[in-house]
Amino acid sequence: TKKLFDVKNVCVDGARVGGKDGASEIVLDFTKKWGGTNMHKQEQLMSCISSYNGLSCTFSVDELEVAFKSLRNLRKLDGSRRCIAVIRIIFEKHPDFLIQALKAFSSCPRNFSAEIILGRVYGKEGREPPPHECRAILPLSSILCIIDVVLANRVLLFCDSAFQLKPWVYVGARPKTQCLDIGHHLHLCIEAGLDSKSQGGISQSDIRRFFDSINVVLVARMLQARGLPACICACIVQHQMLPQVWLHVLGQSMLVKGRSIGSITGCRVAGALAVAIMSESICACQDAWKIHSILPDATCCVFLCGGDNMFAAAKTLAG
Repeated sequence: TKKLFDVKNVCVDGARVGGKDGASEIVLDFTKKWGGTNMHKQEQLMSCISSYNGLSCTFSVDELEVAFKSLRNLRKLDGSRRCIAVIRIIFEKHPDFLIQALKAFSSCPRNFSAEIILGRVYGKEGREPPPHECRAILPLSSILCIIDVVLANRVLLFCDSAFQLKPWVYVGARPKTQCLDIGHHLHLCIEAGLDSKSQGGISQSDIRRFFDSINVVLVARMLQARGLPACICACIVQHQMLPQVWLHVLGQSMLVKGRSIGSITGCRVAGALAVAIMSESICACQDAWKIHSILPDATCCVFLCGGDNMFAAAKTLAG
């Protein structure tokens, strides 16, 4: 994990700004980054939500059991003074009641809009960062956490069936994967490149502000076109875009208004949407990549992806 710093001041045009003015500068940057000033994107979001009106997502006992086992900090209170531990007790005693309650919750956009995310802002490189070098930690409310696990698992299962990735492609950033998987494959590529008279090549890229730039509406439409049920797509859009996001920084708490793009960074659905985006992009190109494999039978990966970090290995630098 990257080290983050408590913000003492914000650097604006070379000057240090603190207090309410500094907090306003930071929140304004996040508002712009998340489409708060983009009227076209806001209209797209509202139109999408209207088209999904009346759809509700169903939940099963097995899915909720997996969700409760996956979640941590069950006794921690959220912004509405609720905790997952209490919801888990309700589920253990009256599972059908909770299933119907979650179904009713997912059927109304106003329920998602009433949820509050109390985020905190930190500096990426120091205690006096410019506004664009700040990171927001956005913990979900108890209800959103439970729905988050269910939706993410459904999207990942759908991606496994909808996107047939070839053996020379690896996509991480999902359960039971780790950075070492990619590191191990890259080491094999280096060894293979050295054995072929040092002709091999490896490249790496990191997509800047990837999760902050995800257009959730477009991704949901893409998944629906590929066969994901509309009710799940509707729940994804509402889960990611409708909750109120408050940012606490420099002793101030301010609401980010008009969010229209960007997933809720750090949640499971955001990671699942990243896998869907990468899988969709890779499927269109993976057959053309095979000829660049370091080994003739393409047993050594050509393309590796872990969220917004991508690596490519080929038998020559030109490849």
